[in-house]
Amino acid sequence: DVRVVNLSLANAKWYIKQLRDYMNIPLNLDDAAIERLHPYRISDTVIQTIPNQTIDKIIEANRGRYPIYFMGTVPDNFRRYQGSSLAGNMVFEGLVYRLYPERQKDQNDLAKIRKNCLENYAYRGLADRSIYKDENSVRLYTNYSQGPLMLAYFIDKSGNKNEAFGIIDTMTRILPRSLDLYALGTQILAEMGRIDTMQSYIESSEVEDKSRLYFNWGVAAQKAGRRNDAIQALEYTHGRWPEYTEGYRALAALFRCPGVLAHAD
Repeated sequence: DVRVVNLSLANAKWYIKQLRDYMNIPLNLDDAAIERLHPYRISDTVIQTIPNQTIDKIIEANRGRYPIYFMGTVPDNFRRYQGSSLAGNMVFEGLVYRLYPERQKDQNDLAKIRKNCLENYAYRGLADRSIYKDENSVRLYTNYSQGPLMLAYFIDKSGNKNEAFGIIDTMTRILPRSLDLYALGTQILAEMGRIDTMQSYIESSEVEDKSRLYFNWGVAAQKAGRRNDAIQALEYTHGRWPEYTEGYRALAALFRCPGVLAHAD
């Protein structure tokens, strides 16, 4: 069984009682204790909100009994226990962070991320164009890219760019409007010098803000030492989106570098 706590509702005392009485989540809080809950300041920078106190009670009542997970979308200010960050005790598994009682050496379980993201998660309906998705739905489902992004990033850094791009390519077919996935895919292609496929790759995406992808191409190519590729990408970016100041600044910076002054003239 899985119990899901909506932290946006955890400010409401009726919801905390519902967690205890209808969802059977151990809290060790009676009605009177729930009614006494109120925000208070722990330090100059930390306020213990009612949701923070609810999280503390859930951890205290359930640690050692049931595994506790936090969604990757939960803000850092809720990933705390008694005001202190839980980051060192969490391990990312694809969409969620698992909480451990002791500090963990690695905060990413790459084997589990691979298994979950590429085998266990079904992603039903996400790439189905016949199912209508409004902007809120799109923003929500793009969060599913976190695990594959992390996996592809570490594989890329290990030197296997083909495998990393393969993961990105697979996931963009499932999450065709994910800017983050396409941004990393563009970066990897730029580092590989694959300018022959770059433009078709970007234009075939369903990402609305393609200027950021062309910009990413230019910056990644520059960092990889492919200055001519960078100039090509940034000139195209500036020509198509002259109002995009980041692209213009990056292009101007390239022209100030040795070896491209003649081109700038």
